[in-house]
Amino acid sequence: MSENSPLVSIVLPVYGVEDYIEKAVRTLFEQTYSNIEYVFVNDCTKDRSIEILYHVLKCYPNRVLFVNIIEKQKNEGVSKARKTGNQYINGKYVLHLDPDDCVEYDMVERLVECAESNECDVVYADYFYSLDGGEEQIINEVTVNNKTDLLRSIFLGKIGGCYWSKLFKASLFEGIIYTDYFTFEDLVGNVQLILKANKICHLKKPLYHYRSVVKKLDDSKMLSAQENLKLIDGFLADSGNKKVLNSFKYFIDRRKLLYLSRYGLRKSFYSDYLWTRRPHTDIFSLGLQFRDTISIRAILRFLKTYFSVVRSDIYFLFKNT
Repeated sequence: MSENSPLVSIVLPVYGVEDYIEKAVRTLFEQTYSNIEYVFVNDCTKDRSIEILYHVLKCYPNRVLFVNIIEKQKNEGVSKARKTGNQYINGKYVLHLDPDDCVEYDMVERLVECAESNECDVVYADYFYSLDGGEEQIINEVTVNNKTDLLRSIFLGKIGGCYWSKLFKASLFEGIIYTDYFTFEDLVGNVQLILKANKICHLKKPLYHYRSVVKKLDDSKMLSAQENLKLIDGFLADSGNKKVLNSFKYFIDRRKLLYLSRYGLRKSFYSDYLWTRRPHTDIFSLGLQFRDTISIRAILRFLKTYFSVVRSDIYFLFKNT
């Protein structure tokens, strides 16, 4: 692109990623797009992540003047780290990425070209996915061109709800709420930003390498999810969009299957299935697998929620509401 290409701000919260940050920032500093500013937010990491960042930065003198490393005085979590980073951005567009992943070297250039040529507020792209360092697979997102269909597709599991696969116009971030809770923090931000957008574009090219890690489910994460889902429900209710609200209800029903450990199901059930898009037949089989170790009450809760999800699956399959 030309020298008049718009400035892009890349924001990365940094905490506990010493094993991954070198590869991540090298792919960012070696972008084919030149007009980038980098905002790294040190969320009081206890490892060598920031030390490694400074070491790598020395290898890219052409980027040094465009790097801002913010030192927080208190660890407040990734959402508040993003909020802090946004206070230092100057770009027309913003990318919120994770410091333990990496990107294609032409990611920024491709996203900006798409946004500028189509006058988009939000551009989302396909991505590479790997679980616990396993073999990568390409995730091809469905194509939509408006915010209603984008939000519905996110809630129906057809498009990812994370920040990192999307380029946002910076003006969308004005006035958004940053949650205090971790689980679904990306989704809280995404819903607000997408509701404010006028035009959406899909770039049919995988540009981001997402490394998924299986995490244990505990009471704090469940509480975190509950609080963030309440926030999202409020945003959607205020929007008055019934189609999106119906899709969100479906999203909640599916999560109920995954959170039933609170009533007696083994937590390994959730650590395996919390973030994966599995057919409900697999989930059903897995629930029955534990029938000898869980209570009758838990099984009944499981079956009730399972059939609710199946009913929703049939509804969304045959009726495009």
